[in-house]
Amino acid sequence: MQAVPMTPSFLVIPGSAPQAVGTLAGYPNPARLLTVELLLRRPAATPELTARLAALLSAPPHLRTYPSHDELTQLLGTTPADLATVADYYQGRQLQVQRSCLLTGSLTLTGTVQAVEQAFHTRVAVLQSAGQPPFLAGLTPLLMPPALAGLVRQAQPLERPVRRESRRPARLRRPLPAGEGSPPPADDHATTMPPGYTPQELARAYAFPAGLAGEGQTIGFVELGGKLNQGDLKEFFAEAGLKKPKIVEVGTPPPTGPAATSLLDNAEVALDLEVAGALAPQARLVVYYGSTLLEALRAVVGDAANHPAVVSVSWAGSEYYYPAADVQEMNELLYLAAMLGITVLAASADHGAYNQLGVPNVSLPASSPLVLGCGGTVPTITDAQLLAEVVWNELGGQWATGGGYSTLYAQPAYQQAAASHYPYQHSPWRGVPDLAADASLLQGYRTVFGGQPVVAGGTSAATPFLATLVLLLGQRLGYRLGFLNAVLYGLAGSVVFRPITQGNNQLYWAAPVWNPCTGLGSPVGEQLLAALQALAHPPTPTPDAGATLLAPPAAEATPPALDEETPTGPAGEPPATT
Repeated sequence: MQAVPMTPSFLVIPGSAPQAVGTLAGYPNPARLLTVELLLRRPAATPELTARLAALLSAPPHLRTYPSHDELTQLLGTTPADLATVADYYQGRQLQVQRSCLLTGSLTLTGTVQAVEQAFHTRVAVLQSAGQPPFLAGLTPLLMPPALAGLVRQAQPLERPVRRESRRPARLRRPLPAGEGSPPPADDHATTMPPGYTPQELARAYAFPAGLAGEGQTIGFVELGGKLNQGDLKEFFAEAGLKKPKIVEVGTPPPTGPAATSLLDNAEVALDLEVAGALAPQARLVVYYGSTLLEALRAVVGDAANHPAVVSVSWAGSEYYYPAADVQEMNELLYLAAMLGITVLAASADHGAYNQLGVPNVSLPASSPLVLGCGGTVPTITDAQLLAEVVWNELGGQWATGGGYSTLYAQPAYQQAAASHYPYQHSPWRGVPDLAADASLLQGYRTVFGGQPVVAGGTSAATPFLATLVLLLGQRLGYRLGFLNAVLYGLAGSVVFRPITQGNNQLYWAAPVWNPCTGLGSPVGEQLLAALQALAHPPTPTPDAGATLLAPPAAEATPPALDEETPTGPAGEPPATT
């Protein structure tokens, strides 16, 4: 069958060009339901508004007054009139509005394949890449009438050929029961599973403030695969002597992939919820499902009902895998999250400085200046005392904390002083990570998965652990900590952090104050609480602090050469994007 010809009087919707990967594998049933996500125009911030919002982020957390969802929508969101115009047009073409959000400017439509083809003047086909599940895509770009020009700024792909974000699932240290499709042990030479630590034992070692359980707090988790298992959660919390916390699911789990991948995705969800739930059992835990990071972040920002104070992202993808449009969209969503007082923490990845590519690189979203990037350590704990920590780099370098320098973001003003102390490789670009905590596979987190006790590690374990610390600090202080990077870097080299001075992540070496393996070091919870309580005046910003934080680097800026070649992704695969 031939593709539907492009209608001359209609206009191409940006971002809807056919996927460049995959071969034609057939056509879907015309009655199959399909969703189309459109992004609508939003107003640009005026200079006055930019200055106001920059001042908000420059103030210490206790002096900030965050706008509500409605207030921020009025300032930076899509107008109801624009949303109604676009929705009415497509509802008149047999498509229904599944969900919409004025703040993020997103409109999700659903209808049959036949209705989508007619409404957008395209032909929907089944494509497939080698070794990947099939996906749906238009054979021609999606079209819109001239009347919607300027209102619709982008269309998301009908389906992604692969999830672009690299999975950062829990590394299981005990084989699961037969029949569960358990992955191989992380270390083929291991004959017994090390005992690991409960989240509560680790919290005591890292001096989390005592007597807090997360009452009245909400923490979110971005999950790009897998789903929660109520049986595992029930068993974990029963063994911990805790009541299972309230868990809310937003969205639906993405389609599953191969059995082993789905298993590890499920383990990631379990790890996030069990670590945070053990430390804040009275908090509300919100799971944000998404097929892509952008989809999940839109759900986070648009969630006026739950309005999380902290969001943990245990998924990551190399900066090289993101096209400029996706980076810009991510910047805008993270900016909106900061304006709402949401602290976003993200894993720095688990494959060292080279991050599975041929040159050093770091991962999004951890590399964003608006995100707290979380690295990994290997702690030595005796009698609940943290005696020493080194950079997480285990099993002959198979697993190691991600870290290094961005090629997308200039070094933010808040990081310059701390990064200048690093005695080795210097860079004018954003350094990752910012904080670190236990990520060891050998001395990791005790959890329950597949009905069995397992020990898990990775920066995807350190991230929910540190995110829960931020949540509990906010509970004790009585206010949202929100964008926290500038405050933490103002405390660089103090007793608030344990310096990590031993180890490397395959390229960069540990050093005091800040390093591209473990950032500022691991936090001492009680000391950080005391420092925040003592914070009475905002730091004096540098003249360009607001511009450095809120604006991407100049278009003509060229990242420093890392190698003779710039990677385009693993061999045989397209560059990964969201």
